[in-house]
Amino acid sequence: MAKSVKLSTAWAVVAGVLSLSVEARALDATKDAAPLGKFSRSLDLNSLVPSFSTLPEVAQEALSFGLFTALRNSTGSCDDLEEAQAAVDSRLEAWASGDWGAARESSAVPFTPNHLLCKAVEAASKGQQTAAQAAEKLNTMVADGLAASGIPSFSGMEAPERNKARKACIDQVLKGKPAIAAAYAKLEAERAAEAAARKAKAAEAAASSEDDDGSSVL
Repeated sequence: MAKSVKLSTAWAVVAGVLSLSVEARALDATKDAAPLGKFSRSLDLNSLVPSFSTLPEVAQEALSFGLFTALRNSTGSCDDLEEAQAAVDSRLEAWASGDWGAARESSAVPFTPNHLLCKAVEAASKGQQTAAQAAEKLNTMVADGLAASGIPSFSGMEAPERNKARKACIDQVLKGKPAIAAAYAKLEAERAAEAAARKAKAAEAAASSEDDDGSSVL
């Protein structure tokens, strides 16, 4: 499937926080052209790897580069910026849950156990239905809906249509299952709070770095 944009990534580590930015440009644009869109994420390395601050500098650099490379590679086969964002978020969620071997959330299926809706189902059911079981059920729901519309497979759809099919399923579940909707909203709020905290910490670290070089005083 042809890509609709080309993606570029940039990263930096300041005070133990890895910052990643991903930009999308037209396929024929130069690298200096204004991006069509972009997103950024931050990763607290000391929270992810408690021993990070005690590692030798060369080990910190190697680990940081390895994590960045994994995040960058997770976007490798993404068709657009929205898929890239989902892929990066999926990888970050997997690491946060201790799953270091998780692959990029595949565009071949609508849902994987790392998707927020699957986690919401597990939370709402208090573990009676696991995230993996929820993903299997949701994928079946999407497949049945597509088949009823004469569409053979999710993986054969263009990226915008895949996103619409996935969102339609999410909306259907949230509308019909109040307990799952409540768990979903709670997880969304927690994710937003964590992201805000990471962003604030990264900004604080950057400000502290600037103070160290004397650029903030006359």
